[in-house]
Amino acid sequence: MSRSSIVLILVVVALVNMPLVLATWTRSSVERNGVEVQAEINETKNLGTSREPSWWLSYTLPESIDPEQARWSAEVDAATYEEAERDGTVAVTAVEGEPESAIVAGEVRSSTALVGTLVADAVMLAWGSLLWRSRGGRVREVMTLEALEDVAPAVGGGSWEDLVDGTVRVRGVVLEADQHEVLLELGDRLVRVVLDGHAGAVDVQQGAQVRARRANNPNGPTNPATR
Repeated sequence: MSRSSIVLILVVVALVNMPLVLATWTRSSVERNGVEVQAEINETKNLGTSREPSWWLSYTLPESIDPEQARWSAEVDAATYEEAERDGTVAVTAVEGEPESAIVAGEVRSSTALVGTLVADAVMLAWGSLLWRSRGGRVREVMTLEALEDVAPAVGGGSWEDLVDGTVRVRGVVLEADQHEVLLELGDRLVRVVLDGHAGAVDVQQGAQVRARRANNPNGPTNPATR
């Protein structure tokens, strides 16, 4: 698996898990730093059925917590619902100025976000496994070459051609590229081309070719014209 594929998978996994991580961190922060207050009940309602009830409260937080006095809602268990109907208030833990993160006593937390995140993680794991297996399930050796000319765009599959002067011409898909080197994929072979002052203006995931010499052959071609 190429480094770019690994980075892509890690970025996607981070994006998928970020909402759940942030929600968990926010709840933990409220539990540590929040204060318990009594919120005024505006409305109570069963949004489910008689067999499968879903008890919901609409409440307003004290002005010290929520200066705008907005109405907030939460699903709670049956005992909390009955107490709220009877007393007209419900206990809430909140941080001043952050009413949206308040935690209602007896709150029923939805598992939808957790399940969705776990499913997405499973998909990413399967995707990564398929990529790994498609690449042979092993770390491929990288051969290093020194460029003898500018790296040029090319079409066609990966190839390695030994030339009569002892140099080689390689063609493959660009996996990585910067001002110093280009990493090419030639089927089941990876080749890192050190530019050594030559241009490497090629796009990642595009075809490219270059004439080069093996890095372990310091003599290289003796004809200066080959440079």
